[in-house]
Amino acid sequence: MSRVARIAVLAGDTPGARAVAGAVTSLLTAVGRWVEELPAGADLAPYTAVILPRSRGWRAVRERHAGPLLVVDADLLGGRADLEFRRLLGEPPLASASIGETRVLLPHPLPPLAGPPLGETPHGLVARADAATGYALPVVLTPALRTVAGFWSLARLVEEAVAALLDERTVLYAAPWPRGVRAARALTYDLDGLEADGALPPFALHGRPATLFCTADALGRLDATGPVCEIAAHGDVHRGFADARTNLTRVDRMLETFRAAGLTPRGFSPPNSTYSSELAPLLARFSYVRIGYQERALRFYPHARADGLLVPVSYYTDFLQRYVGPEECARLLRRFCTWAEATSVLAVPCFHPCLWPEPLRRFLEAPGGEAWEATLVELSDWWMRRRRALAAVSAAGEGAAPPDLVLVRATPAERLAALQPPDGKALAAPRSSAAVRVAIGERQVSVVPATDDPAAAVEVPLAPRWRPLGWLPGPLRRAASRALVRVVNETGMHGCFYRDLGLSAEIVGGALRLPVVAADEPVLVRHRVAADVRRAARGLVRRLSRRARALRANASA
Repeated sequence: MSRVARIAVLAGDTPGARAVAGAVTSLLTAVGRWVEELPAGADLAPYTAVILPRSRGWRAVRERHAGPLLVVDADLLGGRADLEFRRLLGEPPLASASIGETRVLLPHPLPPLAGPPLGETPHGLVARADAATGYALPVVLTPALRTVAGFWSLARLVEEAVAALLDERTVLYAAPWPRGVRAARALTYDLDGLEADGALPPFALHGRPATLFCTADALGRLDATGPVCEIAAHGDVHRGFADARTNLTRVDRMLETFRAAGLTPRGFSPPNSTYSSELAPLLARFSYVRIGYQERALRFYPHARADGLLVPVSYYTDFLQRYVGPEECARLLRRFCTWAEATSVLAVPCFHPCLWPEPLRRFLEAPGGEAWEATLVELSDWWMRRRRALAAVSAAGEGAAPPDLVLVRATPAERLAALQPPDGKALAAPRSSAAVRVAIGERQVSVVPATDDPAAAVEVPLAPRWRPLGWLPGPLRRAASRALVRVVNETGMHGCFYRDLGLSAEIVGGALRLPVVAADEPVLVRHRVAADVRRAARGLVRRLSRRARALRANASA
């Protein structure tokens, strides 16, 4: 009797570990594994294998779980590793790695592994630490994840490591989506502005399933939406939920208004993705909460939490059009959807049709592809039903699977060969790396155009006034660069790399050097204005003075 293995990925407690957990969960889910991301202290007894996103604390996990354990060590991003695994680290550090035919750029150089490879994994990336423990470099934190070839190469790496630890020659896989559909998409419309004088354009409701997030104070202006649309909650008013003392009271007041209008919303998304309280009480009230950003957390599937699901937004489209224009925004969104469909993940584009109808119009005019388009509540219902079905198959075998859950038995190589499309790469076009200055309100931002492929050490020409900074000694130049020029992407992989994982741009000669650039995402760079420069300069002088005093004190001691 064949059963599906149940795999736990422990949630990370650092930005790097959280990103590793999200990426590993997404890759294995796309392959067809049953993967659940759990809090650190969760009961591990029901799980066949455990994946830990950092080496710190691994002994405590090993005491709770005697079975297969894979450590994908985000601690290496800071140059640290648990003493147990340091014997596996080699030299020199790698700036990139080859996985199959894919060159994977590493935002942080990583030491190659000197131990024996785990199963069929490439040498130097995953090693067998002992009979039941594998140790892997965090190579999943790479812009290659957002290319079709890179995604499936990384999926093969992680899957082969897991299969080797489980000693599985063939594996029972469960497709992520029902009836064998390739991928899924949920169009979501935030009806911001409807409460004032905004209007929902008629083309937004023509035939395509969509989830409409409406605030309680705008319900009176919402006309009939049609049978394929879902109305979900977006707050009592359009203001973030940033006060833990009043958040839940506002949610309950919002629900009262919806019920008075004859509506019972099963989904909720706080404005600006801001909710400062615990999420469990929300999930007791709603089937799902749309919150966070997929590429920022590298989490491309719904995430089970408490009694419901968390669903992050992907590629915040109409915000992007303010920086690159509607035509380029539509092009990048089409490329994102091509990638999402080829990698079997869930795409959750977000539009604001009452404020910026043009991006949505252009999107709806383009071919929809072959992804299963559904409302978020339909997708959430399927994801919960899939969890229950996997539990039944795990307990009773393949015969317990419902008709819409597709099970496949194959070797890891056979499974990956069947999933990876022969050519999922969108057509490339030559593009300039010169930045364009854009003003959004009082905010001045330089926009570096999106590239069609990931790249390392991208140099963006700067105005002549910046060149003297490039002549400074290395440490001082890097400090000045961090103080004066900052990558400010809040979403996308650039948000992950430059905000969460600590990458920073550096002024070198007459150019701004970006250590790594992801495909299909512009880079937003903020230059300090005069007042900012003066404040930053004073802060830099103070830091250098303190450092000099400390050096003199050490020398005199």
